[in-house]
Amino acid sequence: MKLLFLSFFFLCLSLHSQNEITGIVKDSNGFVEFANVILIDQSNTFVTGTTTDESGQFKLQVKDGLYTLKVSFIGYDDVILPLDVSEDIELETLTLRERLNELGEIIITGKKDLISRKGEKLIMNISNNTFVKGKTVSDILKYAPNVWVDQTSNAISIKGLAATILIDGRRTNMSHDNLMTYLNGLSNDELKSIEIISNPSARYDAEGLSGIINIVTNKKKNKAINGGFNSRTIFNKFISYSNSLQINSSLSDKLSISVFGLYQENDNLSEEDRIETIINPPTIYNYKKVDSTQSSDAFANVDLSYDLTENDQLVFQLRALKSDSKRQQNNDLLITENQTISSNGFYDNKRDSKYYALGLNYNHTLDTLGQNLNFIVDYYNSETDSNDNYVNLFFDESMLINSNQRRANAVSTYKIFSTQLDYQKPVDNNQLEFGSKYSYVKNRSNSVFENLIDDAFIIDLNFTNAFEYKEQIAAVYGSYSLDNIFDKRISLQFGVRGEFTSGNGIVQGADVQITKDYFNIFPSVFLTKALEKKRSIGLSYSRRINRPNYSRFNPTIFYLTDFTSQVGNPDLDPAYTNAFEINYNSSSLNLQLYFNDINGESREILTQLNDTELRYQWRNIDKTTIYGISLSYNQKINTWCTMFFSTSYYQKKYLSTFADAVDNIDTSKGTIQGRIASQISLPFNIKSEISFEYNGDETYGQFESLENYAFYLDVSKKITNDLNVYLKVIDPFDKLRYQFRNTQQNIQTTQFRNNFNQAIQVSLQYNFDFGGKTKGIRYNRSSQELKNRSN
Repeated sequence: MKLLFLSFFFLCLSLHSQNEITGIVKDSNGFVEFANVILIDQSNTFVTGTTTDESGQFKLQVKDGLYTLKVSFIGYDDVILPLDVSEDIELETLTLRERLNELGEIIITGKKDLISRKGEKLIMNISNNTFVKGKTVSDILKYAPNVWVDQTSNAISIKGLAATILIDGRRTNMSHDNLMTYLNGLSNDELKSIEIISNPSARYDAEGLSGIINIVTNKKKNKAINGGFNSRTIFNKFISYSNSLQINSSLSDKLSISVFGLYQENDNLSEEDRIETIINPPTIYNYKKVDSTQSSDAFANVDLSYDLTENDQLVFQLRALKSDSKRQQNNDLLITENQTISSNGFYDNKRDSKYYALGLNYNHTLDTLGQNLNFIVDYYNSETDSNDNYVNLFFDESMLINSNQRRANAVSTYKIFSTQLDYQKPVDNNQLEFGSKYSYVKNRSNSVFENLIDDAFIIDLNFTNAFEYKEQIAAVYGSYSLDNIFDKRISLQFGVRGEFTSGNGIVQGADVQITKDYFNIFPSVFLTKALEKKRSIGLSYSRRINRPNYSRFNPTIFYLTDFTSQVGNPDLDPAYTNAFEINYNSSSLNLQLYFNDINGESREILTQLNDTELRYQWRNIDKTTIYGISLSYNQKINTWCTMFFSTSYYQKKYLSTFADAVDNIDTSKGTIQGRIASQISLPFNIKSEISFEYNGDETYGQFESLENYAFYLDVSKKITNDLNVYLKVIDPFDKLRYQFRNTQQNIQTTQFRNNFNQAIQVSLQYNFDFGGKTKGIRYNRSSQELKNRSN
């Protein structure tokens, strides 16, 4: 790695050519974004120009000579500065002063393209884009190129694999459902952009089978207070609701605060029919299950930012969640062997979860060239307490022949500490980055399983255990981006990341120990050529790792029924992905060709233990191959109609052999997905949208899901500039059902599930904004992939 960093350093020196002029533009309230900066020569001829970024920074490149620098922004007096350029110039901060005696307020609304490309990122611009106005994050992601949102599970995938979700560059510690609830609680005005990174570079954690989706929030810059209130109610079999409040405020010139609070209550019902057939000996299990769940979640997030100096910022973050749920399940089971036996089962679960996370982010700007140093420390603590009760009654025709009653208590805790250091340095038009990261995880799980025997609960030592797992990950990375190589329009970004993982686990009271020690290198390279009219074409390669969820190591047995169980696997290994991609991008059309080669992907495998018992267990698949094509297109037809279309086709192939009685896997299937939407502007500030989604058959190794499709209708009404009402009709024809099957040699499973997605959703969004501009909060997080693996 030392040789690599030295190579980057000398390459930086060798590429330095033209003189560089850099600086920062501010007003009395903070950084000024989108200020015009131009350079003219002695004949008053335009030479070059740019606009300032979010941090008020700009950069120009020119040859030796005498010039005049001019900075302008609406509502402010121009700043004019003569320059004698013979070497690089780092200007002091340029301060704009408000122009007096303005005739009146001038409002200029700029429009960005919905989709744009920047390096390895495909950026979906949310701010001031009418196409996504009023939509939740899960709705907006349906328009994101190369992204698919599964309406039955709310799962988000890229190229047919689960995507990693970041918020402002960091991964949260919430479960997927809680994460989407939080994001959907934000108004679209609080969202700036969505970054789709299908092939992540070395600067990102190597964790994940697929790409990354980064949700970038829009930190408004106000002297006083701004924010929004969102309320959402869903009517289906029951009524669920969610309320959230976001408040941002600058308490002083140096101190800013951002507070988000969310409370929701959900009532869900699902029905499931499942048939499991054992070929030898011939046995059929016919399940009918009704599952009802009531849950409540309270979430709070506080960000406190303090400017130590003009170039030093400190951000403190506190995040807390309290989640409670009650689940009741009724199982009817018909067992057909030599005789027919029926069973009626009752299952109750109470689950209480709570966590808090503390983060400290120190950001130091070394100079106006964009040289920056960032240091992050995170601590995360969570506890989940789950209590289960099982009652099963067995009948021969109408006569009770047997019964059993069980109960279980499981407590799981996570403690995660992580720290990260990142350094960025611009060199001419290029960018050098390197950094390091260290993380420590401790997971403890205590499970007590009891059977009712002679009116007393007796501990079952076969299924009771105490599991502890500790893991450390140390990582270093370096990357370098070069512009204008070989050709003014060609850019190259390459990097490498090294990660060392050391994990140790033990099941107390049993002869089970886990040792995981390995070091891996993760290279990445991106080659992009800019074309005319904001178009580009690119090639990329990256290597990634997907470590198993911590809980999947735990060998505790969990009974789904008296005949079907789940169990962890201490022998699980990480999976590795080599991803190749070709892409073409314009403001309206995005095309992607890709090939993923995966070794060791973990999948849940069904095994026949004996004549009557089945068991699910996570195992590594030898080989997974995924290749396909993805296309998305958006076009404004006229002033009142906009069309969106996306489709993808990918082929999945799984190959794996097993040493025990499990059937080997050799399966391949192609999947078609598609979405078409039409948004129409109507009189009286009303907008409507009709959309259709289709998801074809898809294989997951041993199992495959069948097709499903649905229609959606959205209507929104702008009451005032700050108040909007939204109505959404979900799946009016009741076609959004989930089906899956497997076709092993000795076991055949078919399942039909109805989650009652057919619903009407009513939302209210109110935004408030008082005061002028001030600096926004910038922060990051280091404990990214770790918290996701704890869910």
